[in-house]
Amino acid sequence: MPDRINNENFRQGTEPPAFRTLAVNIPGIVYRVYLGERGRMTFFNDMLHQMTGYKADELTMGNICSIDPIILAEDRSSVLQAVNDAIRNNLPFEVEYRIHHKNRSLRYFLEKGRPVYGCDGKPEFIDGIILNITERKQAEETLRELNEELNEYAYALNHNLKAPLRAIHNYVNFLFEDLADSLEDEPKTYLQGIKDAITSSNKQFKDLERLYHIKNRQLNFESFEMLELLDEIKSIFKDTSDQNLVIAQNWPRFRSERFLLRQMLLALINNGLKFNDADIKRIDIGWQAVAGRGIEIFVRDNGIGIDPQYQQQIFDIFRRLHTESEYEGTGIGLAVVKRAVQRIGGKLRLESAVGEGSTFYINLPNSLIENNQA
Repeated sequence: MPDRINNENFRQGTEPPAFRTLAVNIPGIVYRVYLGERGRMTFFNDMLHQMTGYKADELTMGNICSIDPIILAEDRSSVLQAVNDAIRNNLPFEVEYRIHHKNRSLRYFLEKGRPVYGCDGKPEFIDGIILNITERKQAEETLRELNEELNEYAYALNHNLKAPLRAIHNYVNFLFEDLADSLEDEPKTYLQGIKDAITSSNKQFKDLERLYHIKNRQLNFESFEMLELLDEIKSIFKDTSDQNLVIAQNWPRFRSERFLLRQMLLALINNGLKFNDADIKRIDIGWQAVAGRGIEIFVRDNGIGIDPQYQQQIFDIFRRLHTESEYEGTGIGLAVVKRAVQRIGGKLRLESAVGEGSTFYINLPNSLIENNQA
């Protein structure tokens, strides 16, 4: 049912004292837009001047009061779209945009509002609040720049360390070849230990590069059949007498980042097969609708399971719960999954118990599903 108003005082703009008291104490612009008066705005506190530098009588569009003139021209269409969609569908809206402060600086605002309907079912006005999020935006930009610098540094360090390691590896091989007949067992063990350490380091460097490319990849959202992607993945693993990959049918069509989805599914399948002592290792891949939250892709295995106290740690880089002699690897596979899921706007969760296998859920928003069957 539409939000309707029956209180004549509200219709005339004389709000109860409690409303005014609340508005005065809110750290944002509390407003009302009268839809029948070409968008005339009225304000219920004094935050307009503090946040924009303008007083209400300075903000005019024709002969009505409005903040529209100080919104950046390139942001106005998105604001108008959000408001019109809210009115058409009787829903709240939330939109970010930039404004020109009176002192000529740029400010970032977050506006939240909702249309209110009259007894005749027609929208009469919009009540809302506008918050100043400039400091948050500046902090996000600073953090983004720092992350870029850190990524560049890590990539350069990774790249520059490969050459000396390769040289050490070559010198060890030369020693093995030149001294093969004269080396005793103990020196051979030492040299083999150096080779093994270098091999392990090279694996870590390669995985770090993979993680770097996932975090910095230019996203390419394309339309594709999920079942075709899964069949392609299944062909890599192939069912054998001791492992079985079972894929659900009737998938919706996706519009998403195919490469990243492929990477996360490969990593989860590899994880389920590696940490698995079952006579027949089984991986099930399917999907399910989640009310109001899109769909979830799940990857379920019958492996060794994960103790609840470690279920958050396993997504950290190089976090290992077992020694390499027990299960080989660098401890970066699930970190790749986490970052890939985040890049496409999804969420990742895990259900597992020791000895009972694990199920990883990738929650994807409806915006990534073309023919949503959820």
